Amino acid sequence: MRRRAHLVVLSACETCVGSDLRGEGLLGLARGFLYAGARQVVASLWKVDDRAAAVFMQHSYTALLRDKLGAPAALSRARARRGPQ
Repeated sequence: MRRRAHLVVLSACETCVGSDLRGEGLLGLARGFLYAGARQVVASLWKVDDRAAAVFMQHSYTALLRDKLGAPAALSRARARRGPQ
């Protein structure tokens, strides 16, 4: 399946975790999207709190869509922000 997406966001826990295949490296969902044609993939290597992830993604999408930042800058900005305490 070919997907010509600029950015794919895999919004779930451990979406970047996969099998380490000797000679091939880490095989997983993120790599599959890259092979299918996605230019960038956002994925998680660990478990994340649902509320914290929702706040983080809200800040990320605001920076991407409203402020027209690229994915790396938008994620960096979202990481620098603090959600509700």
